Amino acid sequence: MTEYGSDAPAPDEPPLWQPRRQEASATGGGSVYQAGRDLHIRHGDEGRRTVPGPGADRVPCPYPGLVPFDADHKQWFYGRERMVHLVCERMDARMREGGPLVLIGPSGAGKSSLLAAGVLPALEDGRLPAAGSSTWPRLVLTPTASPALALAAAAGLDAGTARHTAPVWRADPARCLAELREITGAADPAPAGGSPSAGLIVVVDQFEEVFTACGDEAERQWLIDVLDRLARPTGGAVVVLGVRADFYAACTAHPQLRAALRAGPVLLEPMTEDELKDAIRRPAGNVGLDIEDGLVEVLLTELGTVGGPVGTSTTGRLPLLAHALRATWQQRHGHTLTVDGYRVTGGIQGAIAITANRLYDTLPLPYQEAARWVFLRLVIVGRDADDSRRRVRYDELLRHAPDREAAARVLDDFTRGRLLTRDEDTVVMTHEVLIRAWPRLRGWIEHDRSGNLVRQDLEDAAALWEQAGREAASLYRGNRLETALAWAGTHGAELSSAARAFLATARQHQRRGQRLRRAAVATITTLAVVASLAAVFAFRQESQALRARDRAINAAVTSASVQLAPTDPSLSAQLALTSYRMDATPDAASRLITTQNTPLDTRLPGPRGMVYTVAYSPDGHMLAAGNLSQNLVRLWDVSDPGRPVALGRPVPMDRSVNSILSLAFSPNGRVLAVGGHTSHNGDAGSGGFVDLWSLTSPSHPVLLGRPKSPAIEGWDALSSIESLAFSPDGRTLAAGWHAGFVSLWNVTRPDDVKPAGAPPGPRLPRRLLP
Repeated sequence: MTEYGSDAPAPDEPPLWQPRRQEASATGGGSVYQAGRDLHIRHGDEGRRTVPGPGADRVPCPYPGLVPFDADHKQWFYGRERMVHLVCERMDARMREGGPLVLIGPSGAGKSSLLAAGVLPALEDGRLPAAGSSTWPRLVLTPTASPALALAAAAGLDAGTARHTAPVWRADPARCLAELREITGAADPAPAGGSPSAGLIVVVDQFEEVFTACGDEAERQWLIDVLDRLARPTGGAVVVLGVRADFYAACTAHPQLRAALRAGPVLLEPMTEDELKDAIRRPAGNVGLDIEDGLVEVLLTELGTVGGPVGTSTTGRLPLLAHALRATWQQRHGHTLTVDGYRVTGGIQGAIAITANRLYDTLPLPYQEAARWVFLRLVIVGRDADDSRRRVRYDELLRHAPDREAAARVLDDFTRGRLLTRDEDTVVMTHEVLIRAWPRLRGWIEHDRSGNLVRQDLEDAAALWEQAGREAASLYRGNRLETALAWAGTHGAELSSAARAFLATARQHQRRGQRLRRAAVATITTLAVVASLAAVFAFRQESQALRARDRAINAAVTSASVQLAPTDPSLSAQLALTSYRMDATPDAASRLITTQNTPLDTRLPGPRGMVYTVAYSPDGHMLAAGNLSQNLVRLWDVSDPGRPVALGRPVPMDRSVNSILSLAFSPNGRVLAVGGHTSHNGDAGSGGFVDLWSLTSPSHPVLLGRPKSPAIEGWDALSSIESLAFSPDGRTLAAGWHAGFVSLWNVTRPDDVKPAGAPPGPRLPRRLLP
C-alpha cells in the first residue's frame, strides 16, 4: 500500500476511519465477487493499514447452521412458539391418558431443534401444569445401533458402566425401569388404580434409528416395550418420540407404536411466513446485528422458489435456510447482514454445496477418494425409504479405512466445516439434508445404487460376523455370496478391511464345502464302479446270484438317488444315470428322464427353524413361508425362480403366537392370512387365531387385525387353525380347525372383519382347498 506523511487526512482524502470494502473471494467455479467485510482504511503519515471494525469479531453467530438448535441456542430459537405450546399441551394430555406422544415430520422440518431448544426449555419454565414438573429429571437420547447402551448413557452412566448395564437391562426390563428411576432420582410411579402422575421426562429424538441403525429386532422391540411401560398412566414418565415421516409405516408394524399413532401424533407443521421472518430477524436482533433491507424478502422468495409457496412446502428445507444464514453471517459487513454477502454464499440452493465442495476441493487428490469412501459409509442407502445418515464409531471407521491418514484428514476437515459432527466415540453427518443438497454425494450414491446396497449389506454382515466372534454360521452362502463376490471383483478397493476378511473367509468356506461335495461324489461314483465290477464278476460265477446282487446294488443306488433328490438334485441325477446303466429298465429310464426335467433347486436362506407352511400369491410372483418355531413369516419375490429376492425383513408375530400352521393369499394378492395357535386370543383365551396383513407394500406388511373367532364350545382352548382359503371373489375367508370345524369370515373390509355365519356342526376335513 502507498504510505502518506501525516496522521491527519489530506484535504481531498476521505475522513479518518471511513470503512472501505476491499475484499474479493473466488469460489470453486472461478468467479470473483465483491463482499462487504470489516475492512477500515486509516490515512496518515504512518501509512495505510487495515484495522478490525469496532466489535466485529465479538459478534456471536445466532444461526447454528446445519447443527440443530440445542439448549445453548434457546435464546436464538424463534418462530416455533405455536408448536412448542401444542407439544406441551399434548404432553399434559398423554400424561393423563398414557402412551408415548409421537412428534412426526419430514426430514429437515426441525424436530430435533423443536424438542431441544423449544420444548425442553419450556418444560423447565413450568409449561406442564403438574406440580413440580419444572424440576423433573430428563432423559434425552437417540437410539443409535444399541438402544440399551444409548439409554444407559442418557441416564448418566459412564461408558464402562453403561456397557456392563445395557445387557442386564435388556434381560430384565422391570429392573431397567426401577434403576432408571433410582439413577435419575425420579419419583416412584403411582400405584395401580391411583391418580396418573409422572416424575420423569423421556425424549427420544431421531426415533427412526431403531429401524435404520439398530439391526437387532429383539433390542428394537425391547426399547419399544420399555418406552411403552414408562409412558403408561402409572409408569411414572412422559415419553416423547421424534419420528421422521417416512417411517410412519414401519411404526405401525408394532402394536405399542400403532396405539400411540392412533391416539394422535403431533404433526410438525410448516412455518408460516411470519414465523420464518421471526426465525430470521429476531436472533440477529438479539446479538445486535442489522439486516439489510430486502434480505429477508430475498431469503423467503428463494426458499419458496426452491420448494413452492412460502409456508406450504418449505418444511424440509429449513436446514438449507439455516446454513445460508450462517454463511451470510460469515460474509457480513460490519454488524449488517447484506444481500451481497448472501449472494456470495451461493444462496439457499447452493450454500451447502459450495461449503462441501470447498472442503472437498482443498483435499489432495488421493484424499478426495478417501472422502468418497468415508461419506458412503456415513449414509444408509434406502430400499423402500429415503436415504438417511448413519452414525459410525470413529475408531472403527478409521480402522477399516483403506487409507487411515486420509480418512482422518477428511473427518477432521468436514467436522471443522460443521458438515460432520463428532462426539466422544462416533461421527455422523450434521444433517441428512447434506445427502440431498450436495450433488457430488448424491452422485456417489446414485452412480451405483444397487452396488452400494450390496456393499452396505456386506459391510453390515461383516460387522455382525465380527460381533459373533467370526462364527461360520454368520457367513454368506449360495447366491448371496456369488452376488457379493461378483460386485467385489470390480469394487474390492472400496470395501472395508472387515468386509474383505468376511468375503475371503466365506469364499474359503464355500471352496471347502465344494471339495467335500466333490469327494463325496467321487466316493459314491467309485463305489458304483466297484459295484458294477463286482456284479460282472458275480455274473461269471453264478447267474442267479448275479441277478440278485445286481438288483440289490441297483436298489441301493436307486434309493440313494431318490433320497438325495430333495437336497442335491445334481448328485441324484448322476446316481439315476448309474442306475440306468446298470439296468436299463423302464422304471430306471423314467427316473432318469424325471431327473433331467427337474430344475436345480434354489434354496431360500432364512431364519433358523422349521418352515411348516408356504403359499404362493395368485400371480405366482410372491412366496410366503411360515417359520414354525420362531413365529416369523418371510416374503419372497419369486418372479425369477432362479433368483428369489427377500422382501424386507421377516414379519414377526406377536409374542402370544405359539405356531404358524397355515398361510393364504387373497385372490388379488393384496392380503395375506396367517393362521395357527396362540396362547392369548383376546377374550377367547388360548386357541386358534387368524391375522390379516396388508401387502400393499410387500416390503413393509401392515397388520390389519385379528378377526374374532366364533365360539366353538369345548374346542377353543385346545384347537388351532391348520388351513385357510379365500373364496374366489375374495369376500369370504374360511379357516379349518384341528378339531374338524370350519369358521367363515366376511373380509370384504379386511380392517373390519365380521363372522360370515356360525361354524358348521359336523366335523369336516382339516385341509381346505381353494
